[in-house]
Amino acid sequence: MLPLIGSLAWAYETDQLTWRDRPLADADERLDTLLDALLAEAVARTNERTACEGDDETVRDELAAQIQRATSHRAWVWRRGLLRAPGFSRYTRQVLLDPDIERFDFDHREDLYGGLNVWHSVVLATAGPCTTLQVAGVRLGDDKLDHFLDNGYHYYVDARKKGVEHAIEVGTRTERAFYGLLTSKAFSYGDLRANWDGYRFFAGLLDEGSVFARDDRGCVVQERPFAWSEWVGPEWDELLNPPIYTRNVERGVLRDLERDADEVCAARERWDVDGWREEALSSLPAPAYVAERAPARRDPWQLEALCDPTRTERLEPAEVRPRREMREWARSAH
Repeated sequence: MLPLIGSLAWAYETDQLTWRDRPLADADERLDTLLDALLAEAVARTNERTACEGDDETVRDELAAQIQRATSHRAWVWRRGLLRAPGFSRYTRQVLLDPDIERFDFDHREDLYGGLNVWHSVVLATAGPCTTLQVAGVRLGDDKLDHFLDNGYHYYVDARKKGVEHAIEVGTRTERAFYGLLTSKAFSYGDLRANWDGYRFFAGLLDEGSVFARDDRGCVVQERPFAWSEWVGPEWDELLNPPIYTRNVERGVLRDLERDADEVCAARERWDVDGWREEALSSLPAPAYVAERAPARRDPWQLEALCDPTRTERLEPAEVRPRREMREWARSAH
């Protein structure tokens, strides 16, 4: 079990529903400061390896590689306990150990997945979700930072070799498999959005508007601090851009939501004033960052029905199972 969890923890899911009504301070300033220190390392290595020579394309490739190297080396966070310690990066480890960053850690498994067992999902039952942070007014899991810096870099490399469409297909495939439905049993649209924004960051290095430029000697310099607020958006928040579960996980989550419906719905009245979430869900743009072979978006928690005082029937998972939905799409495409 331990080697399994160690290998799959990179597939952490996130939970922005639990404690949504509780205040959470923005972590922007501290997150930016921690990242800038690592970016300085990447700049120094880039200049050392390129000797401040070469065209912008060559230097951009080197800078991108050094940023990924400086930020995304895998790390463990032992304060989370043995089963929840693996699966982080050098950067997110610093974030989780920083006493000045406010967050929801769910150390006692008060999260959305705390009632699941290994029959539902080994990862969700044993490792649970990652930490929830607030960045520029957007609540998100700390995994999104790694998706941006690590997966975004791999999108960049794939796009350079085979085109952007190929990178998007590969990213979507990982959510259908090792980083999603195969392990944690969830397909995360929010992860794919963070991947895509990370790709945009790497592809724009040294361009106008980038925080990096080349000086008169040809060396890379960081002209201004990095700001997460320039990249984070509402689609990183999985309350507004929710995941799609396998049928078994969806059934378990709905069971626990119904058990705690009074508490969940009372909290919803405090944070979802005037039903803004339902409006946000209905206005989500068509995801250009997701390949066609993906499960259709829907609300896996059925909050509107859950909190309907006239409801008499139990909530049931969606009729179409995600894997069957994708198999049927593949057959129709051929």
